[in-house]
Amino acid sequence: MKSVKILLAIVVLVAAAILVARQMRPSTNIYSEPNSESRAAVIGLPPHSETAPRQEADPELSKAPPAGQAFQAWLTEEARQMDLPHSDSTRKEREMTTIATKMNAPQRRALLKTAQDAKAPAGEKILAAYLLVQTGAAGTEELKELITSPVAVGGEAHSLAEMESMRDKTLRIMALDGLSSRARGDDKARAALAKTISEIQDPYIKSYAESQLSQISE
Repeated sequence: MKSVKILLAIVVLVAAAILVARQMRPSTNIYSEPNSESRAAVIGLPPHSETAPRQEADPELSKAPPAGQAFQAWLTEEARQMDLPHSDSTRKEREMTTIATKMNAPQRRALLKTAQDAKAPAGEKILAAYLLVQTGAAGTEELKELITSPVAVGGEAHSLAEMESMRDKTLRIMALDGLSSRARGDDKARAALAKTISEIQDPYIKSYAESQLSQISE
C-alpha cells in the first residue's frame, strides 16, 4: 500500500509540472523543500523543518559510503529510512550530500543501475537519482545516461504501467534539474546538457530539457 501511495504522489508531481508548462522546476532535494508537502509525500518524510541546521562539527558528516557489495545494502537501508520520520531532515540531507560527494566511479555506476532498474523499489530508485545529482561534476556521465535512458512504457489511465512511466520521467527530470543547475555557472555542464538533449527520446523530457537550456542561455 505504501509503495502505491508513493507512485501516486509521483504521478501528481509530474502532472503538476506539465500543467504549469515547466514554470515550476521539480526540486532535486528529496529531504526538504520549503512550502512543499508534496515532495515530502513522495518519500514519506515530514515537511521541511524551520529549525536552522546546527553549526558545530557533526561526526555523521564525515562518513564515507561503504565499499564493495556493502554499498547496495547501504542504499537499500537508506531508502528504507526515508519512510521513517526524521527529527532533523536538514541534517540528514547534509549527511547524504556529503556522502555523495565521496562516491567513486563504481558506486556512481551502482546508483545509475538502480535508478534504471525497472524491478528496483521506488524508494531506492528515487534515492539513487538524488545521490547522483549530489555527486556534482563527477557524476555528469551517469546523469546523462539516466536522462537519456528509456522510460517505462505507459498504459491505460491510472494503471500501474502509467504510474511507473510517470515515476521514470520524474527521476529523469530530477537528473535534468541537477545538470541544468550546474550548467548555469559551468560551461562544461552547459555543453553536456546541450549534447544530452539530442539523445533524449521521450518527447516530454526532451521538451523540458530544451526549456532548461533556453533559460540558461538567456
